[in-house]
Amino acid sequence: MKTPYDTALRAMRRDVDDLRTAIGETNGQVIELDRRREALVARMHQEAALCSTDWTFPADAYLARAREQRETLAVERHAAETRLEELRHEAVERYGSLRAVEGAADVYRADAERALSAAEQAQADDFTGARFARQLRLVRESRVEAAQR
Repeated sequence: MKTPYDTALRAMRRDVDDLRTAIGETNGQVIELDRRREALVARMHQEAALCSTDWTFPADAYLARAREQRETLAVERHAAETRLEELRHEAVERYGSLRAVEGAADVYRADAERALSAAEQAQADDFTGARFARQLRLVRESRVEAAQR
């Protein structure tokens, strides 16, 4: 049964789905940034180990650049994590609103079904009452005819 809330429900469900997608993408970014950081740290350890064996290969410049990259990744991860928390908070709010509108639509459907059921019952009562009145009239008419004879 259609309700006045159907259009709003479709739009709200679409918004919640979009938020779910955005949360998944942002979570993927956080995971990717963690993976890149771990790979960078592993390379830093390898470079430091290689350079420690041969003093002719200084690792200072590489390690300084790698530390900057690690800090950049940490800042990006923090930004992504913050965005992820914002999206989750927004999703909770929108999902709550969606559930409220769904509840209103359910109440509307139940009220409409009750009204329809009451109308059908009233119609059945009217038919029954009309049939009873017709039979009562016929009985009275037959009594009047019998009394007149």
